[in-house]
Amino acid sequence: MNWDDLKIVLAVFRSGNAGTAATDLGLSHATISRRIAEIERNLGVALVDRSGLSWRPTPICAQVAAQAEQMEVLHDEALRVATAHSSDLSGPVHISVPTGTVEGFVAEALKDLPRLAPDIRLIFLIEDQFSDLPGRKADIAVRFTSSPDPDLIGQKVTQSAWGFYSSADLARVINAQVDEETTVMAPILTTERDGAFPDWARRYFDPASPCHFVYGFPSKAAMAAQGFGVAHLPRVIGDGTPRLTLLSKLASPLETELWVLANSDTRSSKRISQVKRVLIDGLTAMRPRFFPTGE
Repeated sequence: MNWDDLKIVLAVFRSGNAGTAATDLGLSHATISRRIAEIERNLGVALVDRSGLSWRPTPICAQVAAQAEQMEVLHDEALRVATAHSSDLSGPVHISVPTGTVEGFVAEALKDLPRLAPDIRLIFLIEDQFSDLPGRKADIAVRFTSSPDPDLIGQKVTQSAWGFYSSADLARVINAQVDEETTVMAPILTTERDGAFPDWARRYFDPASPCHFVYGFPSKAAMAAQGFGVAHLPRVIGDGTPRLTLLSKLASPLETELWVLANSDTRSSKRISQVKRVLIDGLTAMRPRFFPTGE
């Protein structure tokens, strides 16, 4: 069984039918049916159960697909390692970014890239937690952090201030409490799924405050704008969101850095270096939005 055979088995297992597998692989339905029958005949096992109206992968198919998935990961990582050193200014560049940052500032920072390198294709991986640079699933990462991975290379673009945000109506209620109480009772938007009171709120907010779970910067901003509670956001996100009010009487103690990171061996990739350079230059020009001064 070669890699092409394994890709077909994997596609059939994932989709459960020949039609979807054919679409995913860019082949015809008839070709998938014929290839699966050939693989079954060569192996002497049944990979799909054809007794019903649709195919059902057999336990043997599931076992083969599990091995094929491991090979797929290794194949993709090997391909990324091999292409990382390309001197071409064409091809894909995978960028790992937190939720909300493409529309918040990353796309704007990269606005000159189509003119400077029109043959580079950007693929954004939207993920708040990342561990994929060493695994070669991304070429570049943009992250709010004060302690970047020492095994990566990168550049700190700017300091990033954070703030507490809410709707204008809730802000008036909170501001009235600030004048007379040491801690504020207000609903909190937390990224803890169990609704646990977040550490960032302990300095200013009463631990008895109700907590709503919401994930990602855009969702927190939207919920806060609708009056569901207080969101803790980077200033570049919060200040750019309509109908959000910065709680100016509650200064956030959190201050992080914005980094652009990559693997050390990507220095020789002209394609990746070009994207990094445009991204860093674009973000650098936006520094006042990350760390407003004079307020």
